[in-house]
Amino acid sequence: IEKERRRNKMWDKGIIEIGKDTFIYHAKVFALPSELGINCGRISKLEIRRQSDDAIVVQYDRGWVVRPKTKVEELALQQVLDIYPIIDEWM
Repeated sequence: IEKERRRNKMWDKGIIEIGKDTFIYHAKVFALPSELGINCGRISKLEIRRQSDDAIVVQYDRGWVVRPKTKVEELALQQVLDIYPIIDEWM
């Protein structure tokens, strides 16, 4: 569940809660998909941190730096990807 989202030009910041876990993400998002984006999508840079210990659980910088290791981390990543679909309905 997305709790909060803030946009600053191409960078977005948000909070995602999954069960008892809270994650903070920062994403560089473009209007159009790119081959450098996650799954050739609009997110070219992404960092997801677990709030409880500030650990980076997902990091992408035009390529994978840190991949999710647990189901909850995978769910957090999927929720961020769902926020920024490859093709936007309003385009």
